[in-house]
Formats: sequence, C-alpha cells, structure tokens
Amino acid sequence: MARNYAAVPHEYLEEMAELTDEQFGRLMRALLRYSRSGEAICLEGNERFYAARVKAMEDRHQKSYDEAAERHRQRAQAAANARWEKKDAAYPQNKRKSSVPKRDDSWMDEYW
Repeated sequence: MARNYAAVPHEYLEEMAELTDEQFGRLMRALLRYSRSGEAICLEGNERFYAARVKAMEDRHQKSYDEAAERHRQRAQAAANARWEKKDAAYPQNKRKSSVPKRDDSWMDEYW
C-alpha cells in the first residue's frame, strides 16, 4: 500500500538551517515528488547537498511503512482465517456447499 505523505522529521529544521526558505521549499517539493512517484531528486542550489540525506531518510521511512503494512496484513489474514475456522467448527451445517448439484451416475453401474 502506498503512503500518501512524505516523512519530514523536525531535525531537518536545525540540520538545514543554512538553507533559505526558497531552497528548503525546493528541497521539500523534490522530496514530495520522489516520495510519490520515485522521480529522481535533481537540484542545482545549495539544497542539492542535502538531497542524498533526505532521499535516504525517505527510503528508510518507506521501508519501515511497507514492513509494518505487511505485518498488519498477515495478522489480519490470520485473524480472518481463525474466525472462519471457528465458525465452521461451531456450525458444521453452515459449511459452504458447492453451487453445482451432484450428478446421479448410478444408472452407469449396470453398463460397466
């Protein structure tokens, strides 16, 4: 599942204090594009010196998010399976039946 945001830690404020608001804005805009589409971060001003750091941090956050989403999906699947097994065990008459009726092939016994 794709995230619809980019993680921007508060530490960026102190770490990138040398950047002007314009440079910081270009860097954040490039980060958002990278986060959404994977578009490479190509910058020309002083913000280019922070691009690799920002990209690595975003990749780390995305990986963490993907791992958490996968763990959640597996737990949800296990819970759903357990719920269905418990329900089937408690109510065996409610087990799902085939929608295709069985054929009566007993007439073939006398020919074979």
